[in-house]
Amino acid sequence: MTFRLKQLFQELGKFCFHGRRSTLTTEDIDSALIALNIPPIYGFNNSDFVPFRYAAGGGSEIYFRGDKEVELNDIIKQPLPKIPADPQLKVHWLAINGSQPAVPENPLPCSVTEQQMSVVNDKTSTSTAKLPSGRNVRHLPVKTKPIVYHELSVEQQMYFKEITEACVGGDENRRAEALTSLSCDTGLYQLLPRLSIFILEGVRVNTCTMNLALLIYIMRMVRALLDNHSLSLDKYLHELLPAVMTCILSHQLCLKPETDNHWALRDFAARLLASISHQFHTTNNNLQTRIISSLKEGLASESLATLYGAIVALCEFGPNIFQSVVVPSLDSIQTIVKTPQSFKKEAIACDHIKDLLIKHIVRFKISNSLNVEINFFPNEIAKSLAALQSSNKTANPRGGNLTKSVPNAPNVMKKIVVIHGNNSEHSQQPPNEVNSSEPNQVAHNTSFGMHSYVKLN
Repeated sequence: MTFRLKQLFQELGKFCFHGRRSTLTTEDIDSALIALNIPPIYGFNNSDFVPFRYAAGGGSEIYFRGDKEVELNDIIKQPLPKIPADPQLKVHWLAINGSQPAVPENPLPCSVTEQQMSVVNDKTSTSTAKLPSGRNVRHLPVKTKPIVYHELSVEQQMYFKEITEACVGGDENRRAEALTSLSCDTGLYQLLPRLSIFILEGVRVNTCTMNLALLIYIMRMVRALLDNHSLSLDKYLHELLPAVMTCILSHQLCLKPETDNHWALRDFAARLLASISHQFHTTNNNLQTRIISSLKEGLASESLATLYGAIVALCEFGPNIFQSVVVPSLDSIQTIVKTPQSFKKEAIACDHIKDLLIKHIVRFKISNSLNVEINFFPNEIAKSLAALQSSNKTANPRGGNLTKSVPNAPNVMKKIVVIHGNNSEHSQQPPNEVNSSEPNQVAHNTSFGMHSYVKLN
C-alpha cells in the first residue's frame, strides 16, 4: 500500500511539473491514475451513517452536523468541580552577579536533547536561476541555506582563554578549579567546538614535541567534559577520539621513555576510551567495533609502547573482548617479551607488557570470566593467584568475598617513578619506596589526578 501511494504521488508530481503549476489539481489525480492503468474515481459511497443533517430555505441548501441535546436537569445534578488550590509564591535566585545559578527552578541554557536536534536555521533566501539554452528561459526560485557563523561573546572568549590557560598551566589550584568548571558548568555547549579543536591540536603538537605533562593535562580536560552530563559530545567524537587514541598508541610520548612514566598516561587514556565507547556506542554508529578494529592493528605493531597501549585499552573493554582479541595473540606476545632486548627502554616495555597481562589474567581468572586455558607465563600467574588467595584469607579469615577488588601480589611493588610537568619542563621526583608488607597499598600521582603505574619485578 505504501509503495502504491508513493508511486501515485510521484506521478502526480510529474503532471504538476509539466503543467508548470505548483498546486495539485483533481485533473492531475485522474491523469496519474490513468497513467498507472488504474480506473479513475468518479465518486464515493459509504455504508456507515454520515452524521450530517439537511436544511433548505431561502433558495439555498445546507448540510450541517447536528448538536446533541442535553437535559438541563442532568447538568444541575452533576457534582461541582473541586475548588482550585490557592496560589502560592516561591522565591529563588534568578541571577547572582550577572550569572544564572544552576538551581532546579531556573531552566538550563540548552538541554542535551535540544543540542542533538539543533540544525541550521531554516531561513531561506530566494535567488534566480536560468534554464539551459534551447528551452524557454525563465526565473526559478532557488532555496539556499545561509552560512551560520559561530560567534562568541566577549565574556565567552575571556572564559575560553582563562579555562585553557588554567588547564595547561603550572598552577595546580587553578587547574583543579578549571576542571571542576568544565565538569559542572551547564553553559559550555557554545564552546564545545573550540574546546574540541583545542584538545585535538594540543595532542598533535605536544605529541610531536613529546611534552608528557601537557598531554596528561589535556586528557584530564577530556575526562572533565565527559563528566559533564549537560553536554552532548556526539558531534565532536571525530576530534576527541583521535586525540585519545594518539595518547594510547603513539610509539613515543616523552623525551626519556626509560625514566618518564608515560605508562600512566596510556592507562588513563585507555580508561577514557572505554568510557567514551560505553557512553556513545549505538547500533547505528557501531563505535565499539570500529575502536576495537583500530586497536587490533596496534597488536601487530613493532613498537612495544604501541603494543602496550593496544593491550591496556583492549583489557578495559572487559573479559569478552580480551578473550576474543588478545588471547589469540598471547603466544606471539610471549615470544616478544622473552626475547632479550638490546636497549633499556625496550626491556622496560617488555616488563610492563608482561606485568600488565599477568595482572589482568589473574583478575579475569578470579572472577571466572575466562573460558579458555592460557599458557602465558603459567608459573608467574600461579604465584600471583596463590599470593592473592593467601592475602584474601589473611585479610578476611571468615571467608568473605574479596574478589571484587583484586590487589597486586605482595612483595612485588618496589618503586614508582612520577613525572611532574610545568608547560614544557619536566622534572623527575626521586623514587618512592612502597611498603611491601602492605599488598593493598596503591600509589597515586596527585599532580596528574590519576593512578601511577607500579613496576612489578
